[in-house]
Amino acid sequence: MRSCKTRQRVSSPLASALSAGLWVIASEIGALADPIDDGVNGHRLPPGDSVALAKTLEWLCDNPPIPGALKDQRDVGSVVIS
Repeated sequence: MRSCKTRQRVSSPLASALSAGLWVIASEIGALADPIDDGVNGHRLPPGDSVALAKTLEWLCDNPPIPGALKDQRDVGSVVIS
């Protein structure tokens, strides 16, 4: 019997944003949000939950990421919505 390992790929824009140290908001669909540690380098949201998205954006406006808090941070306060 042969075992196959499958790797789920992170989307290129998401990987680029995380490697640039940007705060990311992503929907928990498949492996999309896997690299996001909720509250540490971004936010993970339930799919289709517009109320959660609105609350997260409001929270982010009130609590922008602290300079230097994200690894290799280059653009403080930037947000990528995936």
